[in-house]
Amino acid sequence: MNKIKDGHTDVLSTRRLCTNIIEDCEQILKALPSDENAPLPTWWTNKLAVSAAYINSDRDYLVYTMQQASTEEVEDSSLQDQIMTIDFTADDDMIPPSAKMVEESQDASEEG
Repeated sequence: MNKIKDGHTDVLSTRRLCTNIIEDCEQILKALPSDENAPLPTWWTNKLAVSAAYINSDRDYLVYTMQQASTEEVEDSSLQDQIMTIDFTADDDMIPPSAKMVEESQDASEEG
């Protein structure tokens, strides 16, 4: 099994990790029993649930938090109308938990 070396930068390493995750998930989907009621080991489904939560949290950080930061950097007011912004100060149940945690950690670091 040949692995492609992707360098040691964060973005290149992340791209390779994501590619590996996608390949693994495709193989899992193909290997699942055709019977939707077939049992799977509890330890295995628990690991998958934890993995999904971590991936979801990583995605939330990049999509919501990084998007907010890039919006603040845009100086051209004509582009501001085209960028979706998310108000993290609103008390909204729709804000992903990981985005709330990032906001809380930023607030704590500013205070102390």
